[in-house]
Amino acid sequence: MSIHPNPSDEHFTLELDYPVSGQTDVVVMDIQGGVVYRYSFEAVLGEKRYELAFPSDLSSGVYFVEVRQGERKEVRKVLKR
Repeated sequence: MSIHPNPSDEHFTLELDYPVSGQTDVVVMDIQGGVVYRYSFEAVLGEKRYELAFPSDLSSGVYFVEVRQGERKEVRKVLKR
């Protein structure tokens, strides 16, 4: 999984590197692990890129993006400008 651009202003692309379909949960956490945003979508087999946006009131800083699909979980660090 990758996130770009990183650093990001308002929008970022979540690129999945595994061909899985189904419920996908995205959680954005602050540096202390507090949840600042949750988003769920249905991933489609064959699609790899999903456009997401930070909440408009989210401050600049370092965040962690956690993506869960079934038993699979990945976390990436992202910088919001």
